[in-house]
Order: sequence, then structure tokens, then C-alpha cells
Amino acid sequence: MRLTAIRGMGCTCKGSIIVIFLVAATSLTFFYQTSSIKDIGERTGYLSPRKSLIQPINNGTDKLTGLASTIENVKTVIARYEQNIRGPEINVLLLTYMRSGSTFTADLLQQSPDVFYVFEPLTTLLRYGMLPPFVYIPVVTFDQAPVYHLQKMNNFKMFSKRLLNAFLTCTFSQVDMATLLQYHVRNSLTTLPFYNCTRQYRGILGLFRCLPHLYERCQRSPVSIAKTIRTRMQTAVEMLQSNPKLKIIHLIRDPRGTLMSELRFGRFRKSELLTYATTFCKNVTEDLEIARTHPDRIKIIRYEDLCDNPFLLSKKLYDFIGMEFTSEIKKYIHSVTSAGNEVNCPLCTSRADSKMASKRWRQQITIKDALTIDNVCSNVFHIMGYKPVNSLDELRNLNVSFVAEPKINVLR
Repeated sequence: MRLTAIRGMGCTCKGSIIVIFLVAATSLTFFYQTSSIKDIGERTGYLSPRKSLIQPINNGTDKLTGLASTIENVKTVIARYEQNIRGPEINVLLLTYMRSGSTFTADLLQQSPDVFYVFEPLTTLLRYGMLPPFVYIPVVTFDQAPVYHLQKMNNFKMFSKRLLNAFLTCTFSQVDMATLLQYHVRNSLTTLPFYNCTRQYRGILGLFRCLPHLYERCQRSPVSIAKTIRTRMQTAVEMLQSNPKLKIIHLIRDPRGTLMSELRFGRFRKSELLTYATTFCKNVTEDLEIARTHPDRIKIIRYEDLCDNPFLLSKKLYDFIGMEFTSEIKKYIHSVTSAGNEVNCPLCTSRADSKMASKRWRQQITIKDALTIDNVCSNVFHIMGYKPVNSLDELRNLNVSFVAEPKINVLR
């Protein structure tokens, strides 16, 4: 964690500027977009046209009164949305690590028409947490007073659980406004209409105008799924204990593949491999030890198994969640795993050969780096059934499998 923090300092300034800009834009919007929200309330049926709650905004000191009135009207309408909320019957958290195949895995799951899917909801929140300790940027939601000091781990952990649960249960009043407007919202089939709406209608009142897209899709979906690489298993298990509807999928990839991909994307420098790999595999081992204590509600799956047998493993994931594995979904899986799609697109979900996709790191890693990772990640290898490297020839020979029997129960 210390190395990650040090490495993250390179992104601190950029992240701070983004967060400060979003919050500043939020504040300015209240003043410059205080036009009536009556039409929105009437359109959604939550404000009666006969008894408007809107107060006119005049010049001078009345501006603050109008601002407060606008905020209260927004809160009133959102509260009525959530008053009798049922939400999805099943909540699923897909938890993994950067460059471990989670985008591909989640894409296979979001093809079900029963799913409301959210892509990386903790991205903006993590940027708040990376701010210098003397920067007090508030996390602004519709349902409570602003939260400060997310740099403190306890505050970040508390709010991350709250935010994940909000997306899974359709209680969007608990989601901070910067997160609702983050770029990652476009990476889900079910949140893309909301994202497009917020690009057409800007600012806080635009956000309010677009929220029905989220509420309506989420509330009519039997299953909600959130994918994250930005929380640990201990936090997820705490959510599990407070949410009886929650199930967790713990996705694991061969650390050598994960770390080589992270290195390629600039997550750490080559000279930091030993330290970074040590910390990474220590965290994965701890997460696995926690996950295996809840076998009924947490399923562990290897990325390599999913790539080798996409139909079988997808079916098992669908069964675990409780979704129907239809012929349309099978056709989609075929189209993204074995139908001649783009082969050199690391951020794409399509793979011309999914088996090759999980092994490509073996053609790029040096024998020295492979042995370094083998040494510090032996615990993960032992638990998950990954084989260490014996020679360069073996490493490059893709007919030789580095995946063996795991020591714990995994979906296979």
C-alpha cells in the first residue's frame, strides 16, 4: 500500500485538479442554473402542477433563498423516488484487481436483460482520497451534509461501502454528484443513456433531469452488478454481512499476467517490480483467505479458466447469480471470444482467441521478471494452482500450461 501511495503521487496533482474542477462546477451550477425544476418534477409525476414547491429566484439577497429552495426541491423529488423503492432482488459485487480481466468478465454478465450494471463506481472517490491532507474538498450527495477528509482511510472505507451499496440498491441520493458525472458511467449498457443525457443537459439541474434514466432501469432490473478494482475483500465482506441480497465474485488472474499488464500501463516502474509484486501478492493472499470463509456467497474464479472455457464458466457464473443463460447470450459470448475480433486491443472486451488472450504475457515477460514474481507470489501460486517457471523455453511454449489444480474451491 505504501508503494501504491508513493506511485500515486504522480497522479495526485492531476486527480486533485479534476476533483476540484468538478466540485467548483457543482457549486457554480447552483447559482447559474437555478431555473425552475417544476417542469421536471411534473414530467416525472413527483411534483404536482397545482401546488408548486418552487420559489422564484430574484436579485440581491433572494438569490441564496432561491438556491436553498432549488436544492430542497431536488431533494424532495429524489426522496419520493426512493420512498417505496424495492430495488433488485439480487446484488452482485465483482471484485478483482487492475488488469485482471474484470472488464471482459463483467461484459459477459451485463448481456443479460435482467442486469443493471455499474462500471468502476469508486474511481472518482479514490481521487478524493488521493488529495493532500490540507485540501478539504467536500463529497456532495443529495441526502446528507457534505463529507470531508476522505484522505483518512476510515472515511474512505465507510463512504466506499455506502456508494457501492447505493448503486446496487438504486438509492442514488447517496451517490456523490462527481461520481454520477464521471466518465466511467459510459462503460455500461444500462448507464450509457444516463451518461448521454448528462452530456446534453449540463450541471446539477441537468443531473437531476437525467436521474430517471438510472432509477427506472435499476428499479426494474432483478439483478444489479457493480465491478470494482478499488476495494478489498474485507470491505466487501462487511457489505455481505449487512446485505443479505449480496453475492460476491472474486476474479483472480495469474499474478505474472496482471503485473506485466500493469507495468505496460505505467502502474509502476520496472525498477519497482520486486516491491510492487510483493505488496500485490500479499494483498491477494489476504483477500483469498477472507473469501474462502464464505463459500456459499463468494465464488472465486480464475481468469484463465474463463478464457479457456468461456461457455462453461459463464454458465456457472449465471447459475451462481441466478440468471437465465439464453441462446442470445451464448451467441454473444461466441462473438467476443472466438469469432475473429481485434487481437491487439488491451482495453477491448472482444478477443479473437480468448485462450491466447490469457497467455499473451508469456511472450512479453523476461525470465528474470518471471522468476522474481514466482518467488514473492508463491502463496498465491500455491492457493490458486499457478505453476512457477522452470526455463525460458517452457515460458515461451504456450502448449505448456501454467494452470494446475487449485488448493481451494473455485468455479471450474
